Amino acid sequence: MNKIIFLSLLTILTFAQSNAQVDTMQDRPDLKWSEIEDEKFKVVFPDTQHEQAQYILNLLNFYQKPVNESYGADLRKWTVIMRSERSKPNGFVTLTPRRSEWFSHAGITPIISSLEWSQSLAIHEYRHMVQYDYFKRDNLHYGYYLFGELGQAALMAISAPQWYFEGDAVWAETALSNAGRGRSPRFSARMKALMLNNELPTYDELLGGVYTTKLPNHYVYGYFLITRAYNIYGKDVWKEIIAKAAKSPINPYTFYNAFRYVTGKPFIDFYQETVEQLNKEWKGAKLSSNKNYTEYEHPIKNQDGLFYLKKDLDSFWGLYKNGKKLKDLNVTPALSKVDLKRQKFIYPQFLPHYRYGYKDYSDLFMFDVESGSEKRITTNRRLFHPSIHPKKDEIMAVEFKEDFVLSIFNFHGKKLKEVKLKDKIISEAIWYKDQAIAIVLDKQGMKSIGRVDLEKQSFTPMQSANRNNIYNLSINGDRVFFEADDQGVVNIASMDVNTSKLYSCSNEVISALNPSVHNSKLYYVKE
Repeated sequence: MNKIIFLSLLTILTFAQSNAQVDTMQDRPDLKWSEIEDEKFKVVFPDTQHEQAQYILNLLNFYQKPVNESYGADLRKWTVIMRSERSKPNGFVTLTPRRSEWFSHAGITPIISSLEWSQSLAIHEYRHMVQYDYFKRDNLHYGYYLFGELGQAALMAISAPQWYFEGDAVWAETALSNAGRGRSPRFSARMKALMLNNELPTYDELLGGVYTTKLPNHYVYGYFLITRAYNIYGKDVWKEIIAKAAKSPINPYTFYNAFRYVTGKPFIDFYQETVEQLNKEWKGAKLSSNKNYTEYEHPIKNQDGLFYLKKDLDSFWGLYKNGKKLKDLNVTPALSKVDLKRQKFIYPQFLPHYRYGYKDYSDLFMFDVESGSEKRITTNRRLFHPSIHPKKDEIMAVEFKEDFVLSIFNFHGKKLKEVKLKDKIISEAIWYKDQAIAIVLDKQGMKSIGRVDLEKQSFTPMQSANRNNIYNLSINGDRVFFEADDQGVVNIASMDVNTSKLYSCSNEVISALNPSVHNSKLYYVKE
């Protein structure tokens, strides 16, 4: 009997883990907290972030009705906690205790599309709140009565796969805004690549994973499954499926039984039809595929050779030169660019605080290619997208403090200058002579490329702000190169700094990333 009880509790805890996050991480004790609330939400925040907290409360109330429209959930009050000292952007909703946590950042990365960061979280994370409150019904209620929120979380995890929760939230951020990840070709690039090579895995492989290649995550295939069901069966389909699944929450097949009951179609048939439809929509040139999955990032060609980052399924990220590994690196190229000039390779490294889990850093490191030595340049800062001055021993980087600023350091880590634009956020910048070319976000998250005068701390746009998910600036003479969305593909474009004339520079089927130009030749990574 004791073994049965133990195994039952272990099973509950295992399934609950995906929907409940209990941790013992702490903020620093001298951080002063405040809160604002109304009848629907409470926002808890560091007292230096009052304006941002009020903005978040307003956003949540603005999106409360449209996000809940397709469920009509009986919503309880939710608490949102703003964590302002983390270096990586993120957000989640969880039970035990019931809350949502937001790690406040702006668009330092194009992964979340071109929505303003808090707007994206206000839709995506609030959709999770709606899901959780709608799921607390019928026989699933008993999990809550017997084991509290941990029991509810466990039965929810049994009753629906994770792709349902995340795919539905991505659908909401896409359908209820003029951006969202569903509109971004970056989001679906890996899935598209597998399909065009006839290598898309089975549904079981997507759920369980494989060791031979990189698969699209559950956000991606979940979004396409959720969206197609809405398009075919109407706005109430997932509401009805979840209501039916909640009646038999201890049955691991309850979700698939409910899907068949509501739609009249076995789920695996629906999955295959979704794959076939996407394959037809994405039909294009066949691609050559490597036998082993490999990632490349940030090719930089100069007079000394071709440098780039590389990793595969059996290695960490490493810096390579002309095919030879120079050094393994603790680098996260998906969240920040790197730079190399005059044999100096600069990259940010994410580092934890030695004591407090809710405080960490992204400091700059320098690897000397010629000597093989490495040193840490900055200490206890949050820096992204470093750019080395073409002639001086100076580094420009976006720095996240309470707001985003543009900071300039020498090679010894001494801060030389800080630039902040009024009512705008610099999300990325590179040196252009002694000034800067930058991607700047306005309050709605709209992006524009332009010049930043470092002395006057002013911005002159070279094109009008828009939702294109531009990223990864590179300069060559008077031409700035960058990634841009173009008819469902990420390709390389360039712009003349003086005339603002646009040029198309690549024509890939899926994506072209990380542009770099040397001697009139364009180097980039393609999917």
